[in-house]
Amino acid sequence: MSRVIILAGFGLALITAVALELIARRDGARVPTLGQLCAAAVQVRVGRFPLGQVILMGLWWWVGWHFFAR
Repeated sequence: MSRVIILAGFGLALITAVALELIARRDGARVPTLGQLCAAAVQVRVGRFPLGQVILMGLWWWVGWHFFAR
């Protein structure tokens, strides 16, 4: 039963992310797209230095681990 709840939670998170991306792509939207968020992350000082890149890589590793590992 808990597996179903966890899968439903991830499904809800995915649906929310897709909905936010679609909202962000409308004309005159005030919500940034995922691409704009990533561009902003690497433009700030932390994102350009090795520690910031390690943190960003760690976040991607965490997402991959939780979505693809079983």
